[in-house]
Amino acid sequence: MSATATEAVGRRAVARFRAYTWRHPEWPVLVVAAAAGVSLVAGHTGPHAEHAPAPGPGAVVTGWLLMSAAMMLPPALPAVRHAALTGKRRRRPRTVALFTAGYLLLWAAYGLVAIPAARLLGLSVPVALLIAAAWELTPWKRGRLRKCRRRPPLPPDGRRADLACLRAGLRHGLAGAGACWAVMLPMAAATHPHLLLTAVLTLVVLAEELLVSGARYTTAAALILITAAAVS
Repeated sequence: MSATATEAVGRRAVARFRAYTWRHPEWPVLVVAAAAGVSLVAGHTGPHAEHAPAPGPGAVVTGWLLMSAAMMLPPALPAVRHAALTGKRRRRPRTVALFTAGYLLLWAAYGLVAIPAARLLGLSVPVALLIAAAWELTPWKRGRLRKCRRRPPLPPDGRRADLACLRAGLRHGLAGAGACWAVMLPMAAATHPHLLLTAVLTLVVLAEELLVSGARYTTAAALILITAAAVS
């Protein structure tokens, strides 16, 4: 291939990437979620992973933040995209960052409460999974899922837009925690990472929050959680 042809291919690739990022300003959040997932896998695989000592407080907090990013950011992508597209194009990166920061801050706060509570109560992973299965079968679960799909308008620019983006991220995180607090409870109860369980719970959350009819699958999700409890 000649230099001219290579240059043309490169220009087309750059143009396509720019078009994609313009249509999908939420793509950095997906990158962060993927990086968090890779970090979890890399940090808890290997010949000595099963015999590693219980993690200390710092490692627990770090692991929770990585797990929250890997599991809960993908379901939030439509909300992040909505927030970014409502503002001016030049401030889209700031909008994405502020919304995501507010969203993750809520999940970090949930972990600070759930992890000590699970340890204090001696909650095991199978019991936490059964609690999550029971929550899936309640009408409150379906109501919280519907709240996750609300997309309030945001100011297009200025300091008011910054504060609104942060508050919108917090509100969306609160809606997500209201729907998925029980699904994340086994992760708070786990004393060691469960990568397979993390993957299963992530798929459950994705199906419920991203599918248009996700609220109809709560019974199936409950059966999956009961099965996971039986084999844990």
